Amino acid sequence: MTKEAINKRFIYSVDLLISEKKVKSKSVIAKNIQIKPNTLSEILNKRMNIGLDTLALFCEAFNVSANWLLLGKNKSSEASKNKILKDFSIAEVIDHLLDFPEEELRNNNTWKMFLRMHVYQENDILEIKSELLALKKELAKR
Repeated sequence: MTKEAINKRFIYSVDLLISEKKVKSKSVIAKNIQIKPNTLSEILNKRMNIGLDTLALFCEAFNVSANWLLLGKNKSSEASKNKILKDFSIAEVIDHLLDFPEEELRNNNTWKMFLRMHVYQENDILEIKSELLALKKELAKR
């Protein structure tokens, strides 16, 4: 859970997005995560680490799992390159955020963005479960 490990997974994700032609170029990635192409180049060349706010934008823009990027974990026991999907739990995100220096968390709202992403995702799941239960009850009546 070091910044270097997070950076390594970020670089892997960028390379994967481009190699699988899900993204046209690195400049498209830079634009979507609101950084200059030179800054992205610095991160990809391991001369600087990605910031939490940029990481949150990357996860949201390219549907990459914050759980995997931050913690290196997937629900699947087989961590294949195609399994980098959003599947983080709120507890895991909070645990990881507690590892960051307090000053870094205080100086930006990234942690709020991660929590908000999780809450929206969880609300969608609960809504779908509710709809499925209603449909199941409706089918049982017939």
